[in-house]
Amino acid sequence: MTPQEMYAEFQSYLDVDSNFMSGDEVWRKLDSANREIVRLINREDPTYFVQTHTFDTVADQSLYDLPQNARLGSRIVFVENTDTVTEMPPVQELRDLLAFEAPGIANLSDHFHFILQGDQVRIMGTPGGVHSVRIYYLPQFGNMIQGKISATTTTSLDFFTGDPNYTNNYGVPDLRDDYYNGMTVLLTKNEGAGDQRTISDYAGGSTKRITVSSAWSETLTASQGSETEFAVLSPVPEDFHQLIPLRAAIDGAIKNRNRLREIQSVYFGSPGRPGLEMSLLGWLQKRQMSGDEIVLPVDHGV
Repeated sequence: MTPQEMYAEFQSYLDVDSNFMSGDEVWRKLDSANREIVRLINREDPTYFVQTHTFDTVADQSLYDLPQNARLGSRIVFVENTDTVTEMPPVQELRDLLAFEAPGIANLSDHFHFILQGDQVRIMGTPGGVHSVRIYYLPQFGNMIQGKISATTTTSLDFFTGDPNYTNNYGVPDLRDDYYNGMTVLLTKNEGAGDQRTISDYAGGSTKRITVSSAWSETLTASQGSETEFAVLSPVPEDFHQLIPLRAAIDGAIKNRNRLREIQSVYFGSPGRPGLEMSLLGWLQKRQMSGDEIVLPVDHGV
């Protein structure tokens, strides 16, 4: 689902329009629901959203920046000194190390010791030369955004300028660098429609520019009246996007309690009938299973 579709679904659940609940109000509830479900996934499978970051040490420098979107409230794992180690740890070990309820740092590198200092990391035993260090961490994602582009290159686009109107432009772009890294952008209308790319970098501030993993299939346009339109999608697995407007509607039901019980029943379930939240958790558990499998060759007579 695109963010715009989630917006409409929220209104449908509660049978409300923008005169009853403002666009900003609905969007805040959708963003809150999205973050809650991302946290739910992180707790069930910490490797689902994991990102990596590599930095080079500098001789006689002990303090280094962490990625802007690194969750300082969750575990950050220093796994590799890439000068000497090229393999990542086994998946189950990484899953345990990244446990969402175990904030702090873990050090699996060969030669270094680390301590978090605010939003930076201090290497204890100041490096005497250049080394390449890789970390694994759970990202903090930006909010969902949808609207018209304001500028473009072959591998980037700028979000819309001005305030959202919840007719063409939805959501307030995050101003912090890197907060959309790892999320997916879909071109929804006009030139390039259908292109889907991973966001490799985001420049916040006044620029609000995302850079994508590979070039667009066509030349996008920011010309008034024919602007390419885009959507930054929720990182929640697509088959479970329905959970987001549904969970948001539970909070929104404070203004329309007539629908609260049935919405809660669909989301949380009822006796003898699991809800959508339980379906997501079951899917994540099965996704982690990896037993021994026997593959038998078959002769198709070819």
